Amino acid sequence: MNPINLFGQRGLARHGAAGTSGGILHDGEGFLLAWGDTVPEDGTAGYAAGCLFIKRGATDINAALYINIGDHDECDFDANGGGPTA
Repeated sequence: MNPINLFGQRGLARHGAAGTSGGILHDGEGFLLAWGDTVPEDGTAGYAAGCLFIKRGATDINAALYINIGDHDECDFDANGGGPTA
């Protein structure tokens, strides 16, 4: 993915290549929001701590949104859930 910087040198926001995966809102260390058909493997670089990943095509609300609890060098996306609790 080759991001295009939308705000010049500041790197406040970038948009990934068109298609089924990408990322926006780059903080200079990694993407803050990303999407795709598969969740990035643990240890993948390029996603900021706290990055939200939206899994396209998810059929279960508890498997649609992930949050990076790792850092920009080594991501660790965990399912955020969001479904109703008993």
